Amino acid sequence: MQRNADGDQTQNDGPTIEAISTDKWQVSSCQPENTDNTKRQGGSKYNTQQVGHHGFDRTLAGYEFNSFLIVHGETFSLNLPFNKKGIGEMESVIKVGSHKSISGVATITINRPEKRNALNLETVGELSAALDAVEKDPTARAIVLSGAGSVFSAGADLDALRALRSATKEANERDSRALADLFRRIRTHRLPILARVNGHAIAGGAGLMAACDFVVAAEGARMGFTEVKIGFVPAIIMHIVAERLSGRDLRELLLTGRLVDASEARRLGLVNDVVPAAELDLAIDRILHGVVGETSGQAVAHTKRLLSVIPSLSLDAALDIAVDANVAARETEECQEGVAAFLERRDPSWKNGTS
Repeated sequence: MQRNADGDQTQNDGPTIEAISTDKWQVSSCQPENTDNTKRQGGSKYNTQQVGHHGFDRTLAGYEFNSFLIVHGETFSLNLPFNKKGIGEMESVIKVGSHKSISGVATITINRPEKRNALNLETVGELSAALDAVEKDPTARAIVLSGAGSVFSAGADLDALRALRSATKEANERDSRALADLFRRIRTHRLPILARVNGHAIAGGAGLMAACDFVVAAEGARMGFTEVKIGFVPAIIMHIVAERLSGRDLRELLLTGRLVDASEARRLGLVNDVVPAAELDLAIDRILHGVVGETSGQAVAHTKRLLSVIPSLSLDAALDIAVDANVAARETEECQEGVAAFLERRDPSWKNGTS
């Protein structure tokens, strides 16, 4: 089943991928074609179309995860008319799903357990795309980010490191820019993002963890910024980690590349909570119930936006922005409802995700 440009559903017997813009209902298709300029997906061949996203090129047929596709920077949903195993069922380096019991919570999982969820250009790109897609869902209230298997993320991919030795300056800049864009995307995302650190988080993986708004780690997890031990510089993660660590601790961890266990990471401020591995999901759920069930989604989004801007401003500039934000917040429906509910001694309609 597909939709035409008017949004009406139509029957389709052929294996056509139809990408539908959620904003403008613009339709583009990728038809099967028996040429060399094709990529095999789901048992069928499709024309590859170059698309730009976060500073690097991907192909339309090759840029797929779950039910979303990124085309020219926009998020699309896929209609899959296959009788065989379809694209939406194929393995992806990023898996996007929903929390099993808390509505409005998306789960994003780095799905490379055989590579210890290491980060390469493909993984970074699909993770950025997944964050974009979830943000466009108006019902989403929070994201849980995790790694498949027993490791959160081991940092740089070994194949990527091998390729680095002969990479051009342009390729190195592309890779670095993609990772920087990912961290910026997490920090400026409208939704709170919780890192479910189920195992070790090393180098870029530790930076990914630190970029999230909340971090809950399993006992036994180790984390650190080991870049200097192989001649790298922890440059891209430095600003983000500096928000969590004091100056002396920041210098020690970045200059020595020392790994710390989860308990020490909590003492230092890298981690919000440390629990036994069997209780990791319960600890995550406690935070989610507070963020999703007890707060206004609009207020949380505005607050997170301010958190990404105000700390870098002077006092006067920060207060000027704060005044504008306060005025705008007072005019929102959720603020009006929250104030009315407080005065009437009742719960607001959006509490516990009821709105």
